[in-house]
Amino acid sequence: SSDLLKRRNQLLMNDRETVGSSLEFRKKALTEEEVYREYGYLTMRDGTRLPYVVWRIKERGKYPTILSYSPYTESGATFDTVKRFLEAGYAYVGANVRGTGSAEGAFSYYHPIEGPDGAEFVEWAGSQPWSTGNVGMVGASYRGHTQIKVAALRPRHLKAIVPMSLDGNEYRDEGMPGGIFNAGLMAIWTFSAQPELARIGV
Repeated sequence: SSDLLKRRNQLLMNDRETVGSSLEFRKKALTEEEVYREYGYLTMRDGTRLPYVVWRIKERGKYPTILSYSPYTESGATFDTVKRFLEAGYAYVGANVRGTGSAEGAFSYYHPIEGPDGAEFVEWAGSQPWSTGNVGMVGASYRGHTQIKVAALRPRHLKAIVPMSLDGNEYRDEGMPGGIFNAGLMAIWTFSAQPELARIGV
């Protein structure tokens, strides 16, 4: 609707005004010496601690914030991974779901708790002094599924999601497409992807 478009445009304008001089960084390539990296843990309401990494430009100001949240290497995101977001004027937060990486708790595939946990990350990121309060989530596959679960809870600071490479039903679309067991995917996941992720501690 026109009201939604107006609201979106106003949020974008507010962020541009708040970021201010950091716009200069968008005109040139950033180096790792020009940014902050912070590792930490966020304690969930039940006491479980989940790891995160924050990347942000050293230039003082407030930045709209990107959150990537999954069981993979989010809390260990490298400068090369996040550079394009920082150069575009964003702060970046990478966070791991329960039982993955160095996170406490037990991992369960697509567990519903990932929604409330992710919403806590959104609200935490949006309330930091370096954030404008506007948080967006990005990512494909598992990173996309976590976005849907978080957005369903409508956390106050979440302004946008960009989920990609999703399926509507794990059984029908991945496990048994067309009623045929997807042996190729299961073999890759079981004998290649998971052992490699375990080897590097994800």
